[in-house]
Amino acid sequence: MALTLYGAVKAYLEAQGLGISVFRDLPPPAKSRPYVVVTGDIAMRPSVLEDGTAYDVMEEIQVDLYETWRGQNEQPSESPTLADSITVKLIGTQLSYGSPQKQVYALLQRARRREVDSVLRVVRHVYQFDVVRQL
Repeated sequence: MALTLYGAVKAYLEAQGLGISVFRDLPPPAKSRPYVVVTGDIAMRPSVLEDGTAYDVMEEIQVDLYETWRGQNEQPSESPTLADSITVKLIGTQLSYGSPQKQVYALLQRARRREVDSVLRVVRHVYQFDVVRQL
């Protein structure tokens, strides 16, 4: 079992048969695309119970998919289905991680945007997720 939320997301995504590697914060140098970078601990807000006790939190994470936009021969290289496949795989996903074990109740996608860098020939899909989880 993964010890961190990042580790749980990494293990889950890499097991989905999408042909991607997942990294934390930054990819290693010279990594071939496609790959995913997960950034956690962006923001967190507690869900407070009536007695003032915080039980759950909503944590924001960012998931970035990097693909080759066009090859050297100007032919499109971006997958027409991979970005949507990641959305489908992650929305509503429940995970467990940590010691003691913490439960992720759901990943909720707030947004996804597509950015193209024509000079570097890279397309980046930026996903924003709220992770509803135990504190």
